[in-house]
Amino acid sequence: MCRTIAFLTGLSLIPIWTYGLLPLVYLNGGPDKMIENIPTWAPVVTAIAAVTAATIAYRAFKIARDNLATVVKNQKETTAKSTFREFLKLCVEKPSLAYGRPAAGEEEKYEWFVAQFLWAAEEILEYAPDDWDRNLKLHISYHRDFLQNNRDFRNDDLPTYSTKLRTFLDATLRALPPPDPTPAPAPTTPAPTTPPTPARTD
Repeated sequence: MCRTIAFLTGLSLIPIWTYGLLPLVYLNGGPDKMIENIPTWAPVVTAIAAVTAATIAYRAFKIARDNLATVVKNQKETTAKSTFREFLKLCVEKPSLAYGRPAAGEEEKYEWFVAQFLWAAEEILEYAPDDWDRNLKLHISYHRDFLQNNRDFRNDDLPTYSTKLRTFLDATLRALPPPDPTPAPAPTTPAPTTPPTPARTD
């Protein structure tokens, strides 16, 4: 920051001296005559110095403010991405919940799982939407039935999230193709086979 201020100071003084003070010196009879008129020009020089100092201070403040805003934005973006990565780790640990197929007795856990996803999605949409757009839509498709049809969620939970998330969620759900009405066949266990009886050898 100090180097930046010093650079701006030097950069500002060069044109002021070249196009402002130096012409005034020679328009008033050269350096010797200018020295005699110091009392006359002192207020002008003081005003120029004050304007220069104010300009430098404003530029330094603007640079510091922009740098701080960038640091804060980067920090929030990093936090949002870390939050979503933690959710992805949870998906690895709970694949049945991640694909929206909770086992019997896991309904309450599944509701909290979806809440974790929406919280992470809300952070991502606020601070890093471009990098994770397709990923969010994919996970919304996994939980489509719950997000569209669970009345308690639609009436009680959904309004607590940000407008940006609710808009993104509803737009994604509307864009999804119609669900397949044919349920996936349940896995079947093959019937045990009786091994052949070995032939007797007498």
